[in-house]
Amino acid sequence: MIRRDPTACFETAPSGCNFFAPSGIRLRAGNVTWEAITQKQYNEILAYQRSHAIIVGTLRQKARTYWMFQGQFYWEDEGYKAR
Repeated sequence: MIRRDPTACFETAPSGCNFFAPSGIRLRAGNVTWEAITQKQYNEILAYQRSHAIIVGTLRQKARTYWMFQGQFYWEDEGYKAR
């Protein structure tokens, strides 16, 4: 079953100690965050998810896959695959 996750979002990742380094964008769902991606990767995800569901993250501890489609985030634990 696919479940919508209202806590999931993309956010600006902190750049750490180097304030001049470009920060990335990371996925957050509840208190879990993923590695940052580039602005270009983020823009590509946003463009694609307007018309197709796209995997944006996996959470192996709970065997969850997070998807984005038309501005909403979803998760599932049944192993669906993107086509």
